[in-house]
Amino acid sequence: MRKLVFFLIISCTQVTLHAQVLKGKVHDGLTEIGLADVAIRVEDFSDQTTDRFGLFKVPVQGRQRGELLTLNLLNRGYSVINREATKPRIPDTDKEEITIYMCLSKDRDSLAGIHYGIQVRRNIKIQYETDVKA
Repeated sequence: MRKLVFFLIISCTQVTLHAQVLKGKVHDGLTEIGLADVAIRVEDFSDQTTDRFGLFKVPVQGRQRGELLTLNLLNRGYSVINREATKPRIPDTDKEEITIYMCLSKDRDSLAGIHYGIQVRRNIKIQYETDVKA
């Protein structure tokens, strides 16, 4: 009986310690290098800052997996290229990460065209390979 109670206490402790976390990386859209010191706010949660590699982890307690969030990023003189990445869902697994690309604000439109052009070409290639295999 003592073992069962101890097991239940340990199990409950592990569940409560496992908090929802949104994690990812902020890249420079031109160099692909991680951007340090980017301020990140996830709605009403505390602010976080990317580390020297551009990585971040933001705890989002009280939210359900799959729930939609809104990110605000601030790095003086920079803008987000892939703006859809600022509306992520809380991931289903702890291994999921989001990727955000930023660039100098003056270069945003041209880099966005390149970024989305690459994405479209990649999707076309994947669809073609899927169709050929079928």
